[in-house]
Amino acid sequence: MKKIITALTLFCIISVVISCAKRQNSTLDFPKLSMAMDSNPDSVYNVLTDFSGKLSPDDYPLYCFLLVQSIDKTYRHIDTDTLINVAIEYYKHTPDSSLLSKIYYCAGRVYEEMENYPKSIYYYLKSIDNISIDVDFYDTFLIYYYLGNIYSKQELFDEALWAQKKAYQFAELYEDSFAINQALYSLSFAYQDIGKRDSALLCLKYIVANNDSSLMATVYNNIANIYYNDSCYDEALKYIHRSIDWQNTPEEFFYNDVLLGQLYLGKLNADSAILCFEKSKKSDNLYTSVTSYLGLGEAYELKGKYDMSIKYYKKAMLYKDSLEQNEKRIEVLRLDKIYKTEKIKEENYILRLSQLKRKQIAYGFIALLFLSIGVFVWVYYKMKLEREAKIKKQMIILNQEKTRCYQLELERLQVSIRPRACFFPLFSFLP
Repeated sequence: MKKIITALTLFCIISVVISCAKRQNSTLDFPKLSMAMDSNPDSVYNVLTDFSGKLSPDDYPLYCFLLVQSIDKTYRHIDTDTLINVAIEYYKHTPDSSLLSKIYYCAGRVYEEMENYPKSIYYYLKSIDNISIDVDFYDTFLIYYYLGNIYSKQELFDEALWAQKKAYQFAELYEDSFAINQALYSLSFAYQDIGKRDSALLCLKYIVANNDSSLMATVYNNIANIYYNDSCYDEALKYIHRSIDWQNTPEEFFYNDVLLGQLYLGKLNADSAILCFEKSKKSDNLYTSVTSYLGLGEAYELKGKYDMSIKYYKKAMLYKDSLEQNEKRIEVLRLDKIYKTEKIKEENYILRLSQLKRKQIAYGFIALLFLSIGVFVWVYYKMKLEREAKIKKQMIILNQEKTRCYQLELERLQVSIRPRACFFPLFSFLP
């Protein structure tokens, strides 16, 4: 019996030691990683991806969330929602609304990357619902900013305007010029989508006043485009030349050449338009090429050169067909990616179920083993106690018998002593 108890004790000690060893393998300092996320997301990403230890069921969801957050902050692509769903499932009932808001925001970013816009909107709105009292202005700006962009893609223009206004408010509270300019730039498009071009111009001119060199070429191009759509060609030309002065990338040159060509067409200056479109047609962007060939066709038509006009219109149609095929190919790839993602999720679910069943069987076997050992120990102790009680009872009976025998012997001795006691007084009269 002592051997069994010793073995059980050793088993328990070994289990505790193994458990502690597993915990010590988890060397991730989650509070430090969370603090370093904003200042150094690349390092956080490297630490998380290089980690090869085992995590407890409580640590793994936090690991998943921080990994997705680091992927987003380092502008890496993510094409699966597996990691973020682990975090959502674990933390969905947490009282920490700030953490929950960040998790839902990351879910919105994941589904935006996967082009599942309805789900992305759903999680951005849930993130807004869980914004805490001690709100982080920059994080809140990002939520509304990305939400507004998706609303625009879904042609929900009133909702997009509301979201971009909120983004601008929080960018102002954050007091960061880059965030303010980004919010104003998106807000200008939101105003254009609902036909409020004056408000859009005002937003763009605020950016110009902030003198952000990285945006100047694009902002001036957009201002020129608004004036062009209003048929204010002279104003548009003024701003397009300002955009040209600030342009840095080849694509910016092509955008300006396209718009400049369209402006010259509006002013019926076919020769200048042709020069601009000849430059812009060299762009690698199919949209720019299609617009350029259409512009060339219109310019030659204006000059009365119908053969050249038809030639460029045909080229434009060819490029347009290529563009449509490319869009179809992208859509097929997107749907295929969604299908593969769902298939992987289903396979993972089946795998988790099978693993769960195996674990349940293993746990059941271990429980049965311990139960059997427990029953064996209990039966053994019970039998031992019964045996000891029986021996004790027998000892009591034996002692009682011995006591009775002693009493009988004592009584016999007392009886045998009485005649002697009567005899001895006779000698007392002797001299």
